[in-house]
Amino acid sequence: MKRVFVFGLITVFLLAGVISCHFQRSYTLEGYVYESFSKTPLPGITIQCANLSAITNKDGFFRINPLAEKKVPILVGKHKNYTDLTDTLLLDQKVNHRDFILTAKHPMNIDLSEYKEPFSYAFSYHSAENKSLPNSIYNGFVIPIDESISITGKFMDQNKQWQSMEVIQIGFSFFEKDEYSNWNETSKPNTQALQFQSETGNMIKTAYHFFENPVLTYTMETGTFIVEGIKTTLFRVKDANDKGTGKQYEVYIVQEGENKGQVKKIISITSSTHNSPKSSSISLILRRWNEEFIIAPPQITQ
Repeated sequence: MKRVFVFGLITVFLLAGVISCHFQRSYTLEGYVYESFSKTPLPGITIQCANLSAITNKDGFFRINPLAEKKVPILVGKHKNYTDLTDTLLLDQKVNHRDFILTAKHPMNIDLSEYKEPFSYAFSYHSAENKSLPNSIYNGFVIPIDESISITGKFMDQNKQWQSMEVIQIGFSFFEKDEYSNWNETSKPNTQALQFQSETGNMIKTAYHFFENPVLTYTMETGTFIVEGIKTTLFRVKDANDKGTGKQYEVYIVQEGENKGQVKKIISITSSTHNSPKSSSISLILRRWNEEFIIAPPQITQ
């Protein structure tokens, strides 16, 4: 009787083991992959999890199953424009949701931990219509973090006459030199200075982040381009969503030395084919970066 009882227990355990193996629990991993610049979903990203893989769809979504282990290694990336992300995940639910954020690679293999827009820069600015008719020429320096600007130059007014301009902005305070070379403080900012700020702000942001922004496409030209004696690499940048103005950028980036990765020159070109062909261009050359410029209030003439 005792032998029968022991045999019965062994049989029960064996059956339990067989059933457990047969109905072994599996796990599902799903989620979205985004890029870090604007948190846009990324299609075409490979997710390698244990011995299974999936590729994100047009919405950045992926799903992997069945996964047999609760603790699994994962690799997200395998894309030429983004840095791979690796981790180990603990799957604690039957269906596990995880999202991932990837950082873009700089096309010149520059370490992004040290790559930032300059906290100050000296510049020369030149805008023209039809590429041959200049309408403004400025020089000066900018401290973006302080919203401080010093601009000296000239622009063409509505009567096609050249007018001199010298403007200083310090935060919300504006100072302008009049036709008699006297400085005056004004509560109404110079229109030309505001236009300059808007245009160059967009150009700087585009030039330093074109490879991160998913709505921009770019190509890297082969060879070296010399700008004011400095070796640069040229990138041609377009907005994939811009169908009307035909706007594009030429971005020249320093190739070597202590300023490697800094933007040396930006050209913004806008073309229009409505009614009659017309194009305009803006050229911004950065001459010095990250220096301790001092922009002080001028002496106001009484």
